[in-house]
Amino acid sequence: MGNLADRIGAKARNMSEMFERCGVAPAALVMDRLGFTLAAAARSCMLCPAEKECRLWLDLQGNRGRADPPSFCPNAGRIHRARELAL
Repeated sequence: MGNLADRIGAKARNMSEMFERCGVAPAALVMDRLGFTLAAAARSCMLCPAEKECRLWLDLQGNRGRADPPSFCPNAGRIHRARELAL
């Protein structure tokens, strides 16, 4: 599992890639609700038990363009909301 810093880095990369792959710029979330949306997304990702499934899903997506988030992603609702609000 590695040390804590490595795990946090891996989760942060996965979250960033997931949002970008799904058509949402993570940096745009900083402005939504005074940054609470980004903080909540990061917290959800850090607590998510599907780290391996997430990495596999991201790797399988390749450069297919914008995708819908997988059902196991705890941030799927945030991704859909951000798309609706064009964040």
